Amino acid sequence: MGSLLRIPFWSGAHEWAEDREAVHAALDAVAASGQWILGPEVDAFEYELATSLGVDEAVGVANGTDALTLALRAVGVRPGDHVVVPALTAVPTVAAVVAAGAVPVYADVSIEDACLDEAATDSVPDDFAALIYVHLHGRYARPLPLVTPGTPIVEDCAQALGARHDGIEAGAGGTAAALSFYPTKPLGGLGDGGAVATSDRAVAAEIRRLRQYGYDPWHAHWSHQVGGNSRLDEVHAAWLRVRIAKHAERLFARRRLATLYGMALREACAERWWALPTPHRDEVPAWYHYVVRWNDATYRRATGARQRSLVRAGLSSRGIGSAVAYAHLPPQMPPWRFGYRAGQCPVAERLADSMVSLPLWVGMTEWQVDEVVAALVAATEEALA
Repeated sequence: MGSLLRIPFWSGAHEWAEDREAVHAALDAVAASGQWILGPEVDAFEYELATSLGVDEAVGVANGTDALTLALRAVGVRPGDHVVVPALTAVPTVAAVVAAGAVPVYADVSIEDACLDEAATDSVPDDFAALIYVHLHGRYARPLPLVTPGTPIVEDCAQALGARHDGIEAGAGGTAAALSFYPTKPLGGLGDGGAVATSDRAVAAEIRRLRQYGYDPWHAHWSHQVGGNSRLDEVHAAWLRVRIAKHAERLFARRRLATLYGMALREACAERWWALPTPHRDEVPAWYHYVVRWNDATYRRATGARQRSLVRAGLSSRGIGSAVAYAHLPPQMPPWRFGYRAGQCPVAERLADSMVSLPLWVGMTEWQVDEVVAALVAATEEALA
């Protein structure tokens, strides 16, 4: 179906056309070196990533979920501990908590940015061992006064490499941060891949041990924790080095598209139905997705997610791709409930019923943004008629 769309939800074709020659040269160099795992390309990428984030260390791992799991273990989370997680997030965030042996405790999110909400923290127990900030859709999840000094904060930056708030990069504001290089991410890789960023050298050292069965190469013995195999390979690191060199330029392109969306939607009066994402003061998003949601009046008028499905069908019939990232919250799914009760996080439940992600990828043009907006307006009119 995606091939039939004039404007797909995501395309990496433009970036690949720009990167192809450099990527081929980088991969040829890896093949000629004969080093395939944890070699000089990984070392160089880790340094370049840490430098871009303004942290002391970055450790490459196999994927973003492993990054989050290992980060939780490295900051001291142990089996049976409680970890606070926003109810609106991807399943991998919760899966990482469970993989670390911990128990997720769900908290509600803000209607404005879909990130953890200060007003919802009253329901969080006092005995949690860590808190995960998810920088959702490339927005920066602002720190909450809930956190007491010494409480580990693990940032889930899978969607937000390059976002910043008050001059601080997403990934540099907590104890450790997990990143994903899944192909559709702002810094998309060759396949799966991830990293943990931190300025705590003890945490970084523990990640390096855990990613390779618990082995400590500096002291030639095994770690006190059981590790596994979660290594970033040389081929993937070489690919990512090509892409990270252009990341700032491509973030600028994503931010320009988001600005164009905001202008076009307001001009088309789509805000009669849709609430548009507006960055907080001093926030510069990475704009992983451009996500609109039903405004208050339309949400009351719409019947659950039915009208949203009609809108998406109307977009598709006009050749426009779209997505719903979280039609169901993890705590609404049987494997991940952990005592969650319906209505416990009402804002997260409402957003799951009302958000739509519009196409936003490097290489989109202004006329394509205008076409998406025109199609959204027309599809919304039909859905709400």
